[in-house]
Amino acid sequence: MCLVRVPEHRSAGDDALKLLARFGMVGIASTILYAALVTAFIGTARCHPIQPSLGAYAAATLYSYLAYRSLTFVSGPSHRTEAPRFPAILDALR
Repeated sequence: MCLVRVPEHRSAGDDALKLLARFGMVGIASTILYAALVTAFIGTARCHPIQPSLGAYAAATLYSYLAYRSLTFVSGPSHRTEAPRFPAILDALR
């Protein structure tokens, strides 16, 4: 378990709210990225909408992983350790 040292003049609630805000912003940005890519891919590709949707989903998932790792949770372990855990967490959230 990782404990966070909180200075006396700041409450743990401030840090929790900032974490929640960063988490939400990354999620919103990921959704916007997915929607923009699907729209762009479907407009330019002459194929069934499933392929552009899968490509956009893969790009948005990669963005989510990198943004959550570096902006939200500021994780330190290597990608080799962290990357396999990300899809497992996404699956658990469903």
